Amino acid sequence: MALLVFLFFTQSFSGSNMVSYYTVTILQMANIPLDENLAAILVAAQYVVGYCLSSIFVTRISRRSLLFGSLALMMTANLGAGIVLFNSKVPVASPSSNTTDHLAIIDADQLVGLSDIEQASLPVPVPGVMDQVLSMVPVISCILITFGYACGLGPVPFILFGELFPSSVRGSASSITAFLRSITVFLSIKIFPSLLWLCDIWGSFLSCALVCGVAIGVSFFYVPETKGNGLKATGKYLQKEPKGD
Repeated sequence: MALLVFLFFTQSFSGSNMVSYYTVTILQMANIPLDENLAAILVAAQYVVGYCLSSIFVTRISRRSLLFGSLALMMTANLGAGIVLFNSKVPVASPSSNTTDHLAIIDADQLVGLSDIEQASLPVPVPGVMDQVLSMVPVISCILITFGYACGLGPVPFILFGELFPSSVRGSASSITAFLRSITVFLSIKIFPSLLWLCDIWGSFLSCALVCGVAIGVSFFYVPETKGNGLKATGKYLQKEPKGD
């Protein structure tokens, strides 16, 4: 049960919930060159694509491989977004503050006497090719996070529900685990604004990457392979106890 609770904790704090509930906010802070609402629709559509593909993957790929691939993809996406956004250093206001920073605004009187042609001839900074590419990284990262979640980290823990719990405790253990999962989902949604103010947008992505990295290590050592194993074989694996001296 502790293993599944940890996997559901990873679901909540791997970046999927952050991207799902705050997509437009994240993309606005990232200052992407696309319309944030259209990009949010594209990001959310990856859940549909990922879950459709996962229904095929679970019958052809082992549970562990699917979980590792999903976590590795999400960790890479979080790292990419965190590193790119680290350079932008987008300021975040305190969630409890209602004040706004004063921005330097050019007085319209300063433009008096300039014709339209002269204003059009003023130099406008043009972003380079690399800047344009980097500005798309947050969008691509959000797409990969939602796609990776739907392909592995999302469905695999629910599949393990019926493959890890012995039949004698499956009902009660599943209910308790689902209850604890709902708590982690609630906490991840409520904590994100404070995390955003504390760690900034780039720090939020990097913290999610850290969660994915830890989950890869824990899954490697503790998540058993249940694909193709009967309930008895899985039950014997779970009931193994260390031998005494």
